[in-house]
Parts: sequence; structure tokens; C-alpha cells
Amino acid sequence: MYKALIIDDEIEAIESVYSAFDWNSLHVTEVVKISNPHGLVERMVSESPEIVFIDIEMGVVSGLDVIEACSKLLPETRFVIISGHDNFEYARTSIRLDVVYYLLKPFTEYEVDIATEKLMNDLNVRFGGETGVQLNDINSFLSNKQQFQDFMLESGIIFPQSYRFIVACMEKVDLESLSLCLQDQLIKRYKIGSKKYLLVVEEPLSENSMILLENLSCISNMTLGISDIISTPGETYACFKQANMLAYGTFIHERFGIYKTERDGEDVFNNLMDMLEAHFEAENFDALQEMLTVLPKQSRDKKFNMEQIVFFHNSFIIRLNTVLRQRNKKDFLYILSFEELLNEYSDLQSMCDTLKEALCAVNDSNPESADEKPKINSVEVVEQVKQYLKVNYVQKIRIKDLSTMFYISEAYLSDIFKTLTHKTIIEYLADVRIEAAKESLKNTRMNISNIAESVGYGDYCYFNKIFKKYVGVTPYQYRKKYAGNVENED
Repeated sequence: MYKALIIDDEIEAIESVYSAFDWNSLHVTEVVKISNPHGLVERMVSESPEIVFIDIEMGVVSGLDVIEACSKLLPETRFVIISGHDNFEYARTSIRLDVVYYLLKPFTEYEVDIATEKLMNDLNVRFGGETGVQLNDINSFLSNKQQFQDFMLESGIIFPQSYRFIVACMEKVDLESLSLCLQDQLIKRYKIGSKKYLLVVEEPLSENSMILLENLSCISNMTLGISDIISTPGETYACFKQANMLAYGTFIHERFGIYKTERDGEDVFNNLMDMLEAHFEAENFDALQEMLTVLPKQSRDKKFNMEQIVFFHNSFIIRLNTVLRQRNKKDFLYILSFEELLNEYSDLQSMCDTLKEALCAVNDSNPESADEKPKINSVEVVEQVKQYLKVNYVQKIRIKDLSTMFYISEAYLSDIFKTLTHKTIIEYLADVRIEAAKESLKNTRMNISNIAESVGYGDYCYFNKIFKKYVGVTPYQYRKKYAGNVENED
């Protein structure tokens, strides 16, 4: 779709640039390599490229002079400087000429990633993309604090101006309405999932903007998570994670709307956790059942947030599994990450119902394994579950649904699956999804965000994190390694 030129009087430098960049991600279908620096302006006008990588010093020819001469002849062409000189005057001139990136030789993989993402921004805005919406430009850095912070600074976030992040879960059709509500306060916006966007807004958020956002969230079925104020670069990543969690406020409140961190409920939540510990210590299971019964309403009334809910869930599981082991019973519920918890439970009520069922297993006088082992073929059931996961991995799959489907309790299903595969169901499902993603990354040009969705991860942030956990590199880095496997497509 795009044409790129690589211009340098050193052939090795040209090949270095050519091998470093993922041309598929940039939608570049033709790369022209030019080592003769003479007649460059005429050659570039003839080629009419969308992207040009050019060295600054090529004998008597200056790359900066070439860029300046082409600025009016090729106004839509995007330039990346490649230079072996960390020269302030060169850098300042490149800014004046609106160069996308100043890439120093020898360049690192991280610098190539930054240059790629910045090119994606400009290409998307200039050539038929959704103006102002930068696709895939931030996703490679969502799981790394330092890279995320660096990206924000590179993208033009300037301190000491204060900002907030807004993470919006919504349909794409509502994006423009959301932007209109924020007007001039909206600095940047990025797509970070199939139905999720990250917005950077200047502080203070006006009262009128907040009223418009409240009304819009109600009529458009969107949920907005708004972070605390960001005053320094070091606060950016924590505030992104905060806004990301808050954007799932419907899990607790069962309604669309705007969610910000509330401080009033912290003491109440701390008291709740003290009670949880005391009830488990005394093995007061009736009190624990009552705690789970009132938790959904209590969470709404006291404005608990998702971070607190995840902490409550995992603390409960740890204590419950300890009791089960003390009674010579096998634990069957697992500590879950934020994303895994959202995948396993539809809302807070369903989470509490599952935990209440798990409590019943503690006092069950007849161990499930003793009752169920003679009635089923464990190997056959596990194979059926594995086959189901391999075929339906794109769908939202919960252990509760699997237990219903195969007429077996969650506890026993989790037990036999872990025993026979040495993996939990969640881990096995992730393996299946990641293997499918690897195939798409190697053999197609599909957008990485779309690949995430195609294997069951609608949230790119989670996909990026889980992929790196299982494979050791990000999806972007994996694709770059295997880019040669992808054939040219029209």
C-alpha cells in the first residue's frame, strides 16, 4: 500500500535499516534502496514515496537539504533521519523540517519500535485513516512501565502541564461524540482494544465537559475510567493502569457511567479484609457466606474499585485453599489477574456466587473425588475439554460453563485437568490462544489488534502482556522476527 525509500551512501547502512523495520506493520509493499546521493530530489519526485529514510551526511550531499527541497514538492512524504552523529544542530533542524524521527546509528530495537510507532501515527492521519486516532502506535508499550513513559514523552506530553487519562470502553461509532465533549482538552487518543480507547486530556477537566460525559455515557452505553491527575512523567504508567481498571466499573455497579477512584471507601474495605481474615481464622463459614451475600451492594454503596475486588477475590481464594488442604481436600479455585477475573466472571454477583459454592465444598462430608471417580472416565473428560478449548478458543470460556457442559463439578474438573495435563484450564486455554496468535503473526499481515481479537483477547493490553509472558517477546517483536514468512499481498 505504501512505498518507502532508504537513502544512504553506505550499502551496509541501507541493509541495516531494511532488516530492522517491520514493513508489514507499516503496510509498506515496496522498498527502494538508493546508494547514489546525486540527483536525489528528482529521483524522489519520480518515485513519490510515502516514507523516506535518509542519512544526513552523504559526502557533499546533505540529507537535511534534500528534505527541505522536497518539503513543497512532496508535502505528504514522511521522513526519518538516520545518522551516526548526535548533533544538536542537526536535531534542531530536523524538528523544524517536521521529521518524524531522528534515528541514531547504531540503533537499538527499542528505537526502531519508537520510529515505527511514530510513522504509524502519521501515516494513519495523513493517508485515509481516522484523523486523530493513532492505531497500534502505543500497544507495543502497554506492558512496560519505562517504555510507556518514554512513549508518552515522545508523543508530545509536556510537563509541568497536568493531565488525566481516560480509558473508554465503547463502540467505535461513539468516539467522535466523546471527542466533541472534551473539545480542546483532548490531547491524544489511541485505540488499545477492539472496543477500548485511551484518551489523554489536559487538566482541569471542565465542569461542562464532565456533565456532557455523564450524559453521553448513559445514552451511548459506554464506561469511562478517569485517572488521578498526572503531574510528572513517573506517574503516567500507574495512572494508565488505574484508568484501565476503572473502565470496568460495570463489573461492580452493573451500569454504564463514569468511574473515578474514591478514597472514602478505603477504611471500609480495610475493615472488610480484617473481618475476612478473622472469619477464616475462626472457620465461621456462615459469616463468610453472609459477607459474600452483601458484598455486591456494599461495593456499590461504598464505591469499591476493581483493584480492591481483585484483592478481595485472591485473598479469599488463598484462605479457602488453605482450609481445604488442612481438611485433606484439593483446592480448585485459582488466584486470578485482573484480566483473568473479568474473563472468568460476568459481574461481581457471579463472582460472589462462585465463592459461596466453593465454601460449601469445605463442609462437604463426602469428598467429590470419592463420589465421582467411579462414575466418569477422567481421561476421556479431560480430552473432551481440551478438544473443546482448541475449537472454541475465540469464545469467552469460563470454568463454570465447562463444568455445566460436561456435567461435573468445578472442583473435580479443575482437579483432574491439572493432574492429567499439569496445567490449569486457564493456562491451557492461554497456550491454545497464543499458538493461534503466533501462526497469524508469522503468516498473515493482519493488524495485531485484530489478531488479539481473533484469538479471544478483545483487550490488546492483556493480549500483549500474556503473549510476552508465554513467548518471552511482545507480539510486535515476534512478528518482526518472522516477517520474512509473509508473502506480498495486494
